[in-house]
Order: sequence, then structure tokens, then C-alpha cells
Amino acid sequence: MKDLSGVDFIVVDTEKKNNSIKKDLALKVAEWFSAKYISVDDLKAETILEIVRSHKNL
Repeated sequence: MKDLSGVDFIVVDTEKKNNSIKKDLALKVAEWFSAKYISVDDLKAETILEIVRSHKNL
């Protein structure tokens, strides 16, 4: 998947971090896709816009 030119990914981690068992699968998926990782706790429209703008140099 890393070789998909022209395709960018954002992975939103929705795992509840207060559980005793943390898998951190979203972080692994983000690494696999070379994606920007963001926690759902930090998810806001402004945050997504910042990510897109900085990546696309807008």
C-alpha cells in the first residue's frame, strides 16, 4: 500500500486507551500506510484541515 502514488491516508485511532489491554492497531496501520496518525480525542475539523494543508502545502 505504501507504493500507491497520489494517495494519502489519515488514520484515526478510536481505541479506548483506558482499557487494560491496548493493541494500538491504528498506530501500526498508520505506519503500514505511511499515514498521518491522530487520536479520536484530538479529532477536530481544524486538526484535519491542518494535516491536509501541511501535507499539500496549501
